Amino acid sequence: MKCRDVFDSTKRSFCYFHFFNDIDYGVDLRMKKRRFRMRIMYLELNFIAFVLFVLGVLGIVFNRTNLILVLMSIEVILLAISLNFIIFSFVLHSITGQIFSIFVLTVAAAESAIGLSIMVAFYKIKGTISIRALNLLKG
Repeated sequence: MKCRDVFDSTKRSFCYFHFFNDIDYGVDLRMKKRRFRMRIMYLELNFIAFVLFVLGVLGIVFNRTNLILVLMSIEVILLAISLNFIIFSFVLHSITGQIFSIFVLTVAAAESAIGLSIMVAFYKIKGTISIRALNLLKG
């Protein structure tokens, strides 16, 4: 016995035979399309996070002279990690990814504040901001 045979299709009523229904009425097709679009969205957002992460790593690897650009690259890496936490928080319907994202952004803000204060102190001592001259700060 099918669900459509027992109940009228215009009324919204609970159907006990829904799980045994083997005919696709379009509802399942719409859900499949929606899930497919959501998977594509997750892939696009993960690709954006991956590109940000790679750009940050390349900024650290290829830039060995300017300390400001190294700090900016670290910030981009932390932003990519935070974006990835938010994406998977949305996928898994959990709030823990959003909480970890807030922690990552807090650490990034503290890192940039401490890094900028060290750069200001280094500029007052040396007169330049260069990674090659960091041997001056050794204790």
